[in-house]
Amino acid sequence: MTDWQKIETAPKDGTPILVFDPLVPLRPVCEAIMLSDGTYKDPTYSEWFSDTKATHWQPLPLPPISEGE
Repeated sequence: MTDWQKIETAPKDGTPILVFDPLVPLRPVCEAIMLSDGTYKDPTYSEWFSDTKATHWQPLPLPPISEGE
């Protein structure tokens, strides 16, 4: 896995990423997509977080490889 990067460098084309938002108390790290206007969305919710306080991001990790592959 790569290191956390500043949110300003996150892809804003709908690519799924992990974001770190220290102001989300129960889930500060979540999968999200960001748009060019700086809003982000956790795909498990229907709302966009326009007042984002996300500070860092990183690419999604690769899925685990099952035994026998």
